[in-house]
Amino acid sequence: MKQLIFVIALCLIYAGSIVVKNQTYESKKGREVPTLFKYWSENGTPVETTQATKRDLVNYVIVTGASEGGNLVKAFVAPDFARQIKNGARTLVIQGKERIPGVVTYMTKEASLLSGLHELHVRFGDHQFQKESVRFGVQTGLVKDAIVVKREAISTRGGVAHTFVVRGEVVRKQEVKIVGSNGFFYAIGEGLNDSDSVVLSDKRYLKDNQKVLVVDGGVK
Repeated sequence: MKQLIFVIALCLIYAGSIVVKNQTYESKKGREVPTLFKYWSENGTPVETTQATKRDLVNYVIVTGASEGGNLVKAFVAPDFARQIKNGARTLVIQGKERIPGVVTYMTKEASLLSGLHELHVRFGDHQFQKESVRFGVQTGLVKDAIVVKREAISTRGGVAHTFVVRGEVVRKQEVKIVGSNGFFYAIGEGLNDSDSVVLSDKRYLKDNQKVLVVDGGVK
């Protein structure tokens, strides 16, 4: 008798759980659960942008040398860098808020047979270094009146340089021609205009004419 009562109780519990699940399903029926993809499709994919500006761009390479004290810094550079550097080229050290200008005074014409590197000397005017490592930029060229954007705004994925320009609520994929660069910026010869708002954030999943939601005020 006790076993029969136990079996009946289990059956009632099971039947009750089915009723509850059915009621839950009916209450959710016709109500769509919001997803991130649906939110983006309705409101736009969030993007961070930067503004293209027309100005001169200094091309430079970054070199690390050493000072034995005084204003002279010696460094050794690879042939690829050496071909870009000329005697008299301007240099710059940035230490916090301090900017220390210098000039290339000497570079060997031939690479060392032992190391394969060229020796480079830079003088930094009246500045006196301690015995320390010194990291500095060496000017290798100047692109005048170019459209300049942050390097992160340009993608070379697929072998073609391109970016996404914000036009109202959508982005348009735009191929560009790079005519100069340094460690932070590209100089663009074709494809962008002054004051264009271009996507700075991840562009891997953006498509031409895709709706976007700009989440910044135009990062400079």
